[in-house]
Amino acid sequence: MEKPLLKITYDAFQSNLGIEDFLYIKEFRDEISQDYTQFIKPTPTGRGGGAYELILEFFFNLNLQDYIKYIGIFLLGKTKDRIVDPILEKYLFAPFIKAFSKFSEKSGGIDIHQFTIELHDSKITIYKVSEENITISLNKILETIYERFSDLVIDDELPSSFLIPAIADKIRNDVIYRPPLGMSETLDNLGSSDYFKVWALDYQYLAGRKLYSIEKKAFIEDSEFFTESEFFDKLADLN
Repeated sequence: MEKPLLKITYDAFQSNLGIEDFLYIKEFRDEISQDYTQFIKPTPTGRGGGAYELILEFFFNLNLQDYIKYIGIFLLGKTKDRIVDPILEKYLFAPFIKAFSKFSEKSGGIDIHQFTIELHDSKITIYKVSEENITISLNKILETIYERFSDLVIDDELPSSFLIPAIADKIRNDVIYRPPLGMSETLDNLGSSDYFKVWALDYQYLAGRKLYSIEKKAFIEDSEFFTESEFFDKLADLN
């Protein structure tokens, strides 16, 4: 397994003197460079535009089935192998989480808005839903994918993308699902337990988009999912 690629983007205020970047960003960059090939890019924005939350994209030279198999066996079995274990820990983000925790604490509580794992044939995107950092729930989310993997195969087709979580909401009296809305979130009762309720899955060929209930261990029939822009457009149309 080669060194994973990590891309980090975030909004940073730009003044006449240039971008006001994080004070400890170089120290953070140097630390994660030991385990990841990294590309860190601040995006100029107005003061407070994106609350300085990070968007992470990890790129792995693996397909979904192999990635989930490797990390699932490692997480649940925790076999000891002095050569293999440190490699798998990079693929489970342990070195990154350690470095990020120090960076966040020194920088006054920087958080992660979106955590994406990009594979050859699929993409797993996890959104922030509460004040609790995404990384606290990350291993449990990946364990759940491993444990439910056979449920998610439809006519031999694997999901081409995961959106975690899909949030139940209402448009008038109809229950619909949508992604978390970040700073525009309209619901005040979201928490880490929402990671383990419903996921939105895309299938590239025959199945299309499906909503999978973790609690019921089944797909939700006759359900509708809106992207963030579709959700707000729908609300605007009703007003």
